[in-house]
Amino acid sequence: MRYPACFVLALACDSTATDPGSDTDDDTDLDTDTAPIDDADDAEHAVPLEVDVIDGDTLHDADVDWYSVVGTAGQSFRIQVTNEDEKVAEDSLDTLVEVVDATGKRIAWEDDHPVGDVATYDTVCFGFFPEAGTYFVKVMDIGVFSGSPRQVESTAYNVTWLQPTSPPDEPDSLLDIDLVYDGMTTNSWYGIPVLSDSANDPDYAKLTIESEGGTLVFAAAHHIESSHYQPAIQLFDADAQLVLDAPTLAESDLRLLLGATGTQYELAVVDTAGGVGPTSAMWIFVANYPAAETSRWEVEPNASAAGGNEITLYDQEADAGSWFAGVAEGRLDELADEDWFRFTLPDEAYISVDFGSMTYGSLLQSRVEVWSGDTLVDAAESTGSSDPAIRTAEKHPAGEYHLLVKSPYPDMWGEGYFYRLSAHGTSVQR
Repeated sequence: MRYPACFVLALACDSTATDPGSDTDDDTDLDTDTAPIDDADDAEHAVPLEVDVIDGDTLHDADVDWYSVVGTAGQSFRIQVTNEDEKVAEDSLDTLVEVVDATGKRIAWEDDHPVGDVATYDTVCFGFFPEAGTYFVKVMDIGVFSGSPRQVESTAYNVTWLQPTSPPDEPDSLLDIDLVYDGMTTNSWYGIPVLSDSANDPDYAKLTIESEGGTLVFAAAHHIESSHYQPAIQLFDADAQLVLDAPTLAESDLRLLLGATGTQYELAVVDTAGGVGPTSAMWIFVANYPAAETSRWEVEPNASAAGGNEITLYDQEADAGSWFAGVAEGRLDELADEDWFRFTLPDEAYISVDFGSMTYGSLLQSRVEVWSGDTLVDAAESTGSSDPAIRTAEKHPAGEYHLLVKSPYPDMWGEGYFYRLSAHGTSVQR
């Protein structure tokens, strides 16, 4: 199974039919809804989806559309939603997919997903049906899912139920790999299915990439609540040397990077939970990033406050009373590496720092500190899969400040762990 950069195809469907406003259905959407004609506002009115058949409707504000699918035990699925309007504005629809069983218990959900070139506000949800039966697919704006409905512009979307390839027959060793991902192209994501046929049984795959010097990104599908799989991976080079050995970071979750130096690797994935059967399955995603990604990393050495790279805060924005963020990018590339940056507040201000992965799968277990001389001003640390963010509770005087980036966990250092951060000085709290 291969998901190249063109993984999300341009989907098209005839959505010109309008809602006639049936007199027998008191639970209706607005008149702006498009096909399907029958409203789909709850499980009772859910519109059946067939595999590989495109359907769609229109979402607005707190609207939720329901669809139904009939699955078998252990069957894998991919629910794909693409918005017809991708303005990327504040009122743009940002779809989220939730899959529940007949009792309403959630088995999977997703806001976005790293696979392929899914656009900013599109969604690709992966999962497994734990048993045979009818399941419901709910499509909504992310604000509805989070409990804070937004005023969003009514937007048409396409929804498709796709059936990913099942895992192949289990090989007994690296020498017997029959799952090969050939000629991995730059910036393409590949989905590798893994399944525990027996406790602690590894799944294997071979990866061949087209160019040297790039970065391989690995990520596990998450938000799959019907799966108990906790992945750990090992990666071997063409000489059978172990180049990456990473345990799971959290239940059904794994994100890591590797600075690639070759063009062929063998991947071994094991469920550390020791599970067996249909609910012990997962996808491991791997992407091949170009070597050019390294061109923006911080300048070494910057292991002290005095030698920190400078972050420039731009001119003040008069209406908002804030200085545009200065952005910096860096990499923690060796054991106990500490990266320092510095910035200057031109006036008294609240300080805020946003930290995050430069790409999906980057350093998420991290700590960021703000210093003024020898005084620690504020600090924030990752919690689970959430990146740290700093918002000071009071204003701080004009002058020079320093930022320290490090990891609280020794095994989270290494080649490939890169990040982006930005700093603000604001006259009001953000």
